[in-house]
Amino acid sequence: AFQLKLPVVHGMELKTLLKLRQDEKESFDRFRRALERAIADRLSTANADNHAALAAEVQRDVVEPALAEIHQRLETAARVMTRKAAESLVVGTFSTLCGIYANPVFAAGLVPAINGLVNARHKYLDERREISLSEMFFLWRATHN
Repeated sequence: AFQLKLPVVHGMELKTLLKLRQDEKESFDRFRRALERAIADRLSTANADNHAALAAEVQRDVVEPALAEIHQRLETAARVMTRKAAESLVVGTFSTLCGIYANPVFAAGLVPAINGLVNARHKYLDERREISLSEMFFLWRATHN
């Protein structure tokens, strides 16, 4: 029989996995279709009798690279958000300090800082939403639950 060793299944309670599958139904469906497609592609070109080799190939060529890409994209998005937020905070603080010394109405200095922080957070959330549409996001989410 065909057995694919997914990192999430080892050590996770069945109840937790089933709840995650229910909560992330759309993501799970994309994940399942991607696996079905990868297996069907390999079955049409490979020796269908060697299930272990086929499973290892799907793991190596499809699952692991997709998980690595999701991890990298999420780390990059978090790093960019942090950098943008820090830059906005510096600019806002500088503007506020200048406003305090030059003009008591310092709210104008807070606007760029708050705006920058909000924009950075929105960009991060947009990137996370896009990543969540990945075919292997369900598996990534399950391993980071």
